[in-house]
Amino acid sequence: MKITFISLLFTTFFSFSQIEIIHYSDKKIHARSAFCFTDYLVLGCNNGEVYAYHLKKGKSTVLNPVDSFPEIRDMGLCNSSFFVMQTGSKSAIFEGGSIMQFDQRGREIIDSSLFLDGFAFEGNVGFAMADPVDSLFQLFYSEDCGKNWKKCAGLPKAFEGEAAFAASGTTVQVLNKEFIFVTGCKKSRIFLSKDFGQTWSERNIPFASGESSGAYSLGFESRKKMVIVGGDYAKPNESANTCFYSTNGGKKWKASKKSPNGYRSCVIYTAGVYYCCGTNGIDYSKDGGKTWKKLADNNCFTLAFDNQYIYASSINGTFLKFPRID
Repeated sequence: MKITFISLLFTTFFSFSQIEIIHYSDKKIHARSAFCFTDYLVLGCNNGEVYAYHLKKGKSTVLNPVDSFPEIRDMGLCNSSFFVMQTGSKSAIFEGGSIMQFDQRGREIIDSSLFLDGFAFEGNVGFAMADPVDSLFQLFYSEDCGKNWKKCAGLPKAFEGEAAFAASGTTVQVLNKEFIFVTGCKKSRIFLSKDFGQTWSERNIPFASGESSGAYSLGFESRKKMVIVGGDYAKPNESANTCFYSTNGGKKWKASKKSPNGYRSCVIYTAGVYYCCGTNGIDYSKDGGKTWKKLADNNCFTLAFDNQYIYASSINGTFLKFPRID
């Protein structure tokens, strides 16, 4: 595979580092969902293909035929079971067996006209969300690692024009069996449930309202310390109010003193550092989201990490690889 090296000036913590731009496919595709699994980076792409890129051998394996799904927006693992979410005119979550023996004919978990936004697993507990129907968010949970799914007993009411973004598979989280999701468009809020979706608490997040504006991604340092990124997809270079952070579990939100450098679709946290990415680049924060510094200018969709590196899905069948910041 072709690898391009770009030298970027970093901060005083280290003077230079190399970002590798790695081609996992020759197709003009991109991935909105990615995660690390043993020696692989797994990418779910907008043409319906799932790629497993071996990070040591530098080789890609396509795990399914291109006509399996119209577009993949999220993926996940629960024990040894591999799940894929498609969203579009038909939405579904599929259980496809084990990851390296992925069977696209696997069991279809959720199948409806819902617009699914994301799902997440923690242990055997799973949580999935979809945009509102009749002004109610559509929410589902599993207690047996995705074998069975139930609709949550409590479905929070949505404001007119409020929905969620299926941009990077990170609007939905499970933390200590607590279900959490964020919304955007005409209203941005965070919702939290400690009883498997029977009851919900919610707080406003002060993003600007608009059809392409709001909260796009949620990341955690701990249950009390969290960061939400977003902005306006239609105005990718506007940096004001693209990130808010909380130190009290989402009860109150503060805008970053120095924001990311534009709209951001994904944020992750690992080893003391937040990373976020979007249309015009990648940023990082070492102070809990208060201030951000630019890492790259590349158009990226979602982020993943292992013990050494950060990976950012980009355009034209590529991803970026760079060392974690100390």
